[in-house]
Amino acid sequence: MDSSYAHAYNGRGNVYFDLGEQQKALDDYNKAIELDPSYAFAYNGRGNVYRGFGERQKALDDYNKAIELDPSFAYAYNGRGNVYSDLGEQQKALEDYNKAIELDLNYKFAYRNRGLLYSKLGNLEAAVKDYTQAIQLDPKYKNAYLNRADAYSALGQESLAEADRKAAAEL
Repeated sequence: MDSSYAHAYNGRGNVYFDLGEQQKALDDYNKAIELDPSYAFAYNGRGNVYRGFGERQKALDDYNKAIELDPSFAYAYNGRGNVYSDLGEQQKALEDYNKAIELDLNYKFAYRNRGLLYSKLGNLEAAVKDYTQAIQLDPKYKNAYLNRADAYSALGQESLAEADRKAAAEL
């Protein structure tokens, strides 16, 4: 009905992304950006696609643009943190996850991602704390249970690890 409505392209891009149709998602994010170059959500979505394609510099560029356009955009900080983690730039990743959480205390994915980073860095107690927070925010968050189970196991707390594995299996 309105081929110049950037939000519709972004929304459809999100659906394509969730369906695993990355090229169609990319096409829609590109169209949304063409129509509205100040649309932070479209840059964030395109950054997610680029990260999935392994095009980390393009992903970073898009997350940076989304943050430039909207400095309070928690999702863009989380996405950029993921890329930094992929690149082994752990301090930058931690800073971005912290910022994402500061901006949105209910952002379960940022807690889980920071937990993954803490696990990678060997700070298993902090990882457990973040996974627990993610689970409190979403008691059906299966991956957070599995990640916490791994951390508990590495800490030698097998009964807690087994309880989390069981909870994940039930989900």
